[in-house]
Amino acid sequence: PSMNDRAEQAARILVVDDDARIRQMLVRYFEQEGYRVSVAADGAAMRAQLSALQFDVVLLDVVLPGDDGLTLAREVRAKSDVGIIMLTGRDDVLDRVVGLEVGADDYIAKPFHLREVLARVAGLDRRRKPSDQAIRSGETGDGVIRYEGWTLDIARRVLLSPTGDNVALTTGEFDLLAALARHPGRVCGRE
Repeated sequence: PSMNDRAEQAARILVVDDDARIRQMLVRYFEQEGYRVSVAADGAAMRAQLSALQFDVVLLDVVLPGDDGLTLAREVRAKSDVGIIMLTGRDDVLDRVVGLEVGADDYIAKPFHLREVLARVAGLDRRRKPSDQAIRSGETGDGVIRYEGWTLDIARRVLLSPTGDNVALTTGEFDLLAALARHPGRVCGRE
């Protein structure tokens, strides 16, 4: 692929953090890794960015001026299926659980290592985008996989049984099923 094609395919990340040093550090690092990065210091700036551009992953600080990150994650999840990774300086299990319950996909405690953040962003982005193999395996362009009467709607995160019943799955169960369904007949690594 040409440089233009790679730039078009690069994931777009929104970093929402009120600490300018953290924003700058993440922008510099992710741009060096080939990502397209935008920033916001608070909820209002985040909303403006989300209405202007389509993002693959939002890195969202829990402690922000005005609306906190948990409130913003709930708001984003109600409107979008964008990947959300919460960043926090607090090491409270309850905060992590609430973050995941409101729709975050992952949680990273500060201080963090940049390579860990990169690995989590790349993993989340990879899980959320259909692969060429997935499309060949029966996934339609709208992100739906059908197999022996079962319907797995990746975008809406819904599994329907052959009788049309909605099957309740945890986030982990859904992600695992989607990964396996996208690679039928192949052994999948733990990642």
